[in-house]
Amino acid sequence: MYGRPGDNPISDIVIHKIETYGQEIDDLVREVYPFNKRQVSALIEQNFRYEIDKDELRKQLLLLKEP
Repeated sequence: MYGRPGDNPISDIVIHKIETYGQEIDDLVREVYPFNKRQVSALIEQNFRYEIDKDELRKQLLLLKEP
């Protein structure tokens, strides 16, 4: 995950604090990632590989945030 800026969207968001998917989604990634690393990684990988559906990514992150 750790790399140079631009190498990986998760490290861009979590480590380098680079806006990647917009402030709201990036904030959700930072909040949820420490507790759900595998799930967030899978969501980001899916959205990184294909055209990004920010609404769907936001919904999935909100589901992971729920207790």
